[in-house]
Amino acid sequence: MDIDVTAIPITQLIPHRQSMCLIDRVVAFADKTIVAAFTVDASNIFLVDEGYVPVWVGLEYMAQTIAAYTGLNHYLNHEPIKPGFLLGTRRLETQVEGFFPQSTYWVTATEIYEDNGLSVFKAILYQAQGGVNPFAEKVEDDEWLVRASVNVFQPDDPSQMLQQSVL
Repeated sequence: MDIDVTAIPITQLIPHRQSMCLIDRVVAFADKTIVAAFTVDASNIFLVDEGYVPVWVGLEYMAQTIAAYTGLNHYLNHEPIKPGFLLGTRRLETQVEGFFPQSTYWVTATEIYEDNGLSVFKAILYQAQGGVNPFAEKVEDDEWLVRASVNVFQPDDPSQMLQQSVL
């Protein structure tokens, strides 16, 4: 039985809630890649006085897309969704100042390495193209807005890790 992953509410895939849930939905999912979408609106908690969401928030959009990838894999295997941890990024590149209200964006994340809960994803954020399937259309090299290699960790028992002191 095929499941339409685009119909699954994002809150069933990631642990983020209310104003910290920044992505709106899964657009596509296959093999080691996910595409999520978000639209910036006036209620975005990161919206600055200049009228946009700063580009550095792009890393959080990427991290939440990766969380949706992991959450979707758990969901499809009838497992509970577990929190993961953003460890950092390498080669973060940006071509824009920020993300603007009423604009929709896609975030692709492809898992390129996984070992014992540690994963590395190639993530790209770009302007959504209305009505286009992000898997059917190749995004041109110069169309990206933000791109990075993102390192994440999902332990077997996140609650144990959260209870430990870092000092």
